[in-house]
Amino acid sequence: MRTLLADFVGLARHLDPMAKLAVFGHDDRSLGGTVARQLSSRRALAVYAILADRPDMWEMLYDTSSSADPWSAAAPGVSMLDGLNAMDPSWDLEANSERDDRALASHTTQAYLRLLRTDPRTGTEWPAFPVDRFLGLDPDLRGSVQGCSGYNPLVVLAREAYTNASQRLSLLYETSVNRRVAVLAFPASATFDSTKWPCPAYDGEVAPCEKRLWSDAASRRQSQPGLLRRHASSDRTFECRFYERLVEASPIEREGMLRPVAKISVLLRSNSGVYPLRHRAYELHLDEGVVVQGMTDDRGWVFHPHVTAGTYRLEIDGMTIQISTLPEDAEEQLVRVEGYMIDERQR
Repeated sequence: MRTLLADFVGLARHLDPMAKLAVFGHDDRSLGGTVARQLSSRRALAVYAILADRPDMWEMLYDTSSSADPWSAAAPGVSMLDGLNAMDPSWDLEANSERDDRALASHTTQAYLRLLRTDPRTGTEWPAFPVDRFLGLDPDLRGSVQGCSGYNPLVVLAREAYTNASQRLSLLYETSVNRRVAVLAFPASATFDSTKWPCPAYDGEVAPCEKRLWSDAASRRQSQPGLLRRHASSDRTFECRFYERLVEASPIEREGMLRPVAKISVLLRSNSGVYPLRHRAYELHLDEGVVVQGMTDDRGWVFHPHVTAGTYRLEIDGMTIQISTLPEDAEEQLVRVEGYMIDERQR
């Protein structure tokens, strides 16, 4: 993500210095239309906050996190500290991690947003964009930040992919290109008329969006047996005619690369590292609010293949730990559950 952001900000410096920017967030409706709207808006707002250097917006996203977008449960402060420490070893990781999650997030957010605007290859830090570089100047960010819900998927999988519950992790991976943020640049001469702009504010009602859908929107979103449809192949997958016309002559809406596929393969051990957590029920919380339930085996093994690379939350016996994915060819990882004590009679 850092490289992509740095590339975009660096490229934007070569545009007309008065060109106007607008951020559009997208989802794929895997959790339904209402949640898709919220998730797409939160994605767009998170990227806008990076570009405009608005750490207060990230803190708002943290405070208003939900099961579908669990910023607080994912301990973002720890992730931010890891990134800052990797970039600058002088950052006091141990001292800062003693803070509680809320204080940690407030303390590190501004530094982390600067880090995200820094090219990891050259160390060049790009300055934030001033507010007048964005299309809309309304206090509610209308015109500058849009949440497009799931109206504009880049891919629509074959119908059987959506009905096979056992392939849910594969489905989540294959549709990840739909869950994206696009930043569009408009000519400096572009003017924003809030009375004519069709997109609602990022936290507004979705009804105005529905007025801009193609007349055949229902068939555009419909999955078909045995048929994979792609926007890049000129298949009709976008439902919003306003957005499709905005990007039809632009190279911005391409599928790009899927994040690396990985696996979760961990052997859970007690606090001492001696005893496996055998036959324990667990919940694994993945992207988009997807929760996978399972049971450890005799070795305390948790295994899920074909997972998008990342770090996820695992809950077991009232304990919560962060589990990182592994490359597909890696051996399973032994993980001690800090604070987890097993009575002699329970072994």
